[in-house]
Amino acid sequence: MLSERFEVRCDAAFDETLAAQWDHLLAHSSADSVFLTSGWLRAWHETFGQNRPLIIPQIRIDGKLVAAAAFHENNGAIEFAGTGPSDYSDVLISSEVEGNARTHLINTLLLEAKAVAQSFQHFRLGRIQPESEFLQLIADPSFELLATPVGEAIAAPYLDMSFVEERLRKKSLRRHERGLERHGNVASTTVATAAEILPQLDEFFAQHVKRWQFSGETSLFLQEHTREFYRRLTNRLDATGQVRFTTVRLDGHLIAAHFGFYHANRFIWYKPTFEPDLAKFSPGEVLIKKLLELARDEGAQVFDFTIGNEPFKLRFASGVRELRYLHVTDSRAAAIARRSRAFIGRRVRAMANGLRSLNGSVST
Repeated sequence: MLSERFEVRCDAAFDETLAAQWDHLLAHSSADSVFLTSGWLRAWHETFGQNRPLIIPQIRIDGKLVAAAAFHENNGAIEFAGTGPSDYSDVLISSEVEGNARTHLINTLLLEAKAVAQSFQHFRLGRIQPESEFLQLIADPSFELLATPVGEAIAAPYLDMSFVEERLRKKSLRRHERGLERHGNVASTTVATAAEILPQLDEFFAQHVKRWQFSGETSLFLQEHTREFYRRLTNRLDATGQVRFTTVRLDGHLIAAHFGFYHANRFIWYKPTFEPDLAKFSPGEVLIKKLLELARDEGAQVFDFTIGNEPFKLRFASGVRELRYLHVTDSRAAAIARRSRAFIGRRVRAMANGLRSLNGSVST
């Protein structure tokens, strides 16, 4: 039987061997994303995870890694590793595994994670993409744990790159670029190696802090562990060539920048910034134009704006995906209670949305 060929183990950190096996599995799974690479998860573990033990259940068949996940424990809740900076999370299953065995693999991974947790209460699994196979498999009647969708869906806009030339013809993009060009030489550069990126990060952090102070909010880069995460991530992903650091300069002075990625034919929008003193010239839109051109020239199939439905993203997007959160438990009573709260939450949100729509129509 298939189960007799299983080797199940759980590690508390990535070493070089596991990292290589993990990345090979990721590339051969439907969950393939830069946010699930071993480099990303290791950088997160060393900074946001503060090197506390991870929970990395793995399944091998005849010695080959065919399924795995990376979790951490947070006050009795098991969450995906990467919580916080990771925009997408998922479980990895090899595309080579036969369909009828895949639900069993998911069961095994989660039960192994539960068994090694110090004080398990439930799984709290977030930012799962709508096309995730995990969402399909947990609906299988043979899935042993009880899963409940919780919270509101999280919007993740994207642009199908077949529409990119149409988007690039937006008059505002060229108008803002010309406006800046009247004040000096505008130059944009993209680099992809740690040696080129790391010397520019402090300037990037400083501009982000200034930009958010200007808007009356707090920049995440005021936190040292966040700055260190970006540095470590740049180093961890250096060999993969996945990082894309783009700058726009006016007469040599930084006026906009973006830290993003190119992975699996997707250009990933991640962290932008711009000079607030030049906000009236919309350097952020000039940056978007440069990134769309870059993604086009690299042959990307999708420009992924990742989480957040900010108006500027929706101006360029061709669609919006909805990410889900799941509460997963082995207790029927806990599942029923959680489903009741989720149902009430949905009704309350629906009523609130209805009231907002009514108020809007009355004021109109």
